[in-house]
Amino acid sequence: MVLWCYNREDELRRKGPSKENRHDPIVGMGLLLDADQVPVGMKIYPGNESEKPVIRNIIHDLKQRSSISGRTVQVADKGLNSAENIVSALKSGDRYIFSKFVKQHRRQKNQNMETAQSM
Repeated sequence: MVLWCYNREDELRRKGPSKENRHDPIVGMGLLLDADQVPVGMKIYPGNESEKPVIRNIIHDLKQRSSISGRTVQVADKGLNSAENIVSALKSGDRYIFSKFVKQHRRQKNQNMETAQSM
């Protein structure tokens, strides 16, 4: 996910969470790359929407629009690292690379396993 900052709000440019603690309106973007890292699709969404649930819809939409039926690898920062996103990737036959803090790894791994078992 990529965020852009703007000076004024409209339907897309909305004040939302910023990693840099900025208060400008922002726009989010999901980007789909092929195996050679060439962009093949993108989807823009309002900056006031949480990335965690949005990523699942963006990935689904981009794969459909680009006629991708094979396995993909989802790459994201720790802001998108949630049990729901991991389970969604695995249920779709995809793989994932999500960053996280090392000291949170053991606790999060146990929570993800419990969530996956309950779904």
